[in-house]
Amino acid sequence: MNTCSNCGITLEGGKFCGKCGTPVAEGVTGISEITQEAKPVLANDGGYVQVTHDPAKPNAVKEATSHYFNFIKDIWTQPTKAARSADESLLMNGVISVILYALMFPLILYVGMRSVLGTIGVLGEFAGAAVPLGKMFLQPFLYFTLFLAIVSVIMFGLIKLSNSNITYKKVLTLFGIYLIAPAIILVLSLLSLLVNIYSLFTIFLILGFLGLFASIAFSFQTLNRDYTGGLDPQYSTFLTYIGIGIVIWLFAESQFISNLRQFYEEMNYLM
Repeated sequence: MNTCSNCGITLEGGKFCGKCGTPVAEGVTGISEITQEAKPVLANDGGYVQVTHDPAKPNAVKEATSHYFNFIKDIWTQPTKAARSADESLLMNGVISVILYALMFPLILYVGMRSVLGTIGVLGEFAGAAVPLGKMFLQPFLYFTLFLAIVSVIMFGLIKLSNSNITYKKVLTLFGIYLIAPAIILVLSLLSLLVNIYSLFTIFLILGFLGLFASIAFSFQTLNRDYTGGLDPQYSTFLTYIGIGIVIWLFAESQFISNLRQFYEEMNYLM
């Protein structure tokens, strides 16, 4: 006996489903053979349920984008509740959020330099071209992404000292979840820069940067909510901050900072 691949009711014959009108494929019986993939979706009680979708649909990219924006909406409204219910199935969303946060600072730097040069009229219509995309955007983006990856590794190492069996995927997922709010604040900072509201730009930029440290503290708090021994979560947070300071110092000695200094020197010479 055939069943409808859309609504699942038993079909008694004909070329179309009598309930939903879906065309009936000849020779297909039982459950539809289309492979379905499960996606985690935040439920009303704060947990996650598995919702299936058809990966063969032509709008798979659109669906993935929509799913991520729905994920952001859920996290934005109740970040702590959602984070406590999250598992490794949300790893990709966490990684995307980390990359989004890493993207914002270089983008603000690049747009800000173009805006400043255009405003003061140093190079006229060539002001935008004078800011190299590679050195002022792509390279900083790679450095900052690496920086956040190192921070997550430091957090994972300190979590293991707390006698925890939590995996690195779980740490990265939670870190990404808590970085969503700071990333959105940085988006607001960029928008303020584009419309020349520099006071809001500065406030949002500072808040977005401080959000990194808050995300680390919230991640440790969530990961160690059942703390029973080992390294205390408060010390884990402070040690991560110290690790961040060391990593920033190492990056300050890198080629990127040298390139940045060289660019500023060239701009000062032109002025």
